[in-house]
Amino acid sequence: MLAAATLAVTHAKPAKDNDRVGSPNVARENAAALQWLSGALALATIAFALLAVRVIAATPYEQAIASALVVLWPTFTTETCKLGNDVLVYCFGAASLWLLASWQTSERPVTIVLAAVMAGAALNAKLNGGVSALLVVAMVLARALRPPRGKTRLPRGVLVALGALAVFGGVLADTVIRLKQGHLGNGTSSLTRVPDHFMNFVRLDLASFRETPWAFQEGAAHGRDYFWNYLFRTSLFDEYRSSRPVLEVSGYWLSAAAAALLPFTARGVLSFARAAFRRVTDGRRTMFVALLGWLGFAVLYRAVYPYVSTNDFRYILLVVVPLASATAAGAGAVMRRFGKRHVHLAALAGGIVLVFGVASLEIVLDWS
Repeated sequence: MLAAATLAVTHAKPAKDNDRVGSPNVARENAAALQWLSGALALATIAFALLAVRVIAATPYEQAIASALVVLWPTFTTETCKLGNDVLVYCFGAASLWLLASWQTSERPVTIVLAAVMAGAALNAKLNGGVSALLVVAMVLARALRPPRGKTRLPRGVLVALGALAVFGGVLADTVIRLKQGHLGNGTSSLTRVPDHFMNFVRLDLASFRETPWAFQEGAAHGRDYFWNYLFRTSLFDEYRSSRPVLEVSGYWLSAAAAALLPFTARGVLSFARAAFRRVTDGRRTMFVALLGWLGFAVLYRAVYPYVSTNDFRYILLVVVPLASATAAGAGAVMRRFGKRHVHLAALAGGIVLVFGVASLEIVLDWS
């Protein structure tokens, strides 16, 4: 719905006699306008993501690690710049995530209301934006069930926020009913259907990463049928691949650096999980629930519609934000543990992020 409104705005310019609607000149003008709009939304998405990780970061070192991962994550840059309604989900979802994390510490009524409005806008842009809407509801429920000591269960603004979400949900329901839209899994091919066995969501084909770093939709080779294999590949490269040896080497380095950061990510996720069950007033609970929400959506979408296309990372692109925050938190924990005696271990995460960034830039510059 919001994508249609965007198209309507770009078509609102009166046509001249020699620039009638449908003429090549008007088409070029509209395409250029959409490209500028998409670029602005992409920049806004990155800005909101950086604000979100800033709320979580405990030290400048952690903020630097998280910010670098957000900016240098290849698909986070390339996907947000594409024309379509995906960028609306990314922009509104990132804004909602930042506002929710901020609300955990400030408890300002306007913050939770704006978070709900942004989440409702993401929901109406595309159905996977519903994860942002559910995140708002989950945070309100978590606050009601485990409020910080000495704090009320329902702070001011919560009921207004839930009311705003209900309005957006009603608008979406009306749109789906009237236009019979919202069907998932359409446009898929039997050639890209994958087995929906339970083990495909558990098994990893690590050997396939020695064959190629790229993701392939056609054929069952290179671990395509395994959920985590394909999700990991598309998280870095989407449909990009190159036969140039130098870029293939960059792809291997990028994959290796991302894998090397996973222990730091796991350490950070554990700290976020502990914070989620405590009566804390920071944004770690928000990031932990967002991480579970986006990954849960990815598993559910692939399970209900077992096609390669439904396994694409672009549907859960915003999970990069909590992942970057968790990785930075893990790196910060290692820094505090080994900073005085083993500087090389303390700075390990920073070195890996540097390798990740160089390899990512080579891929993105060729991609564009």
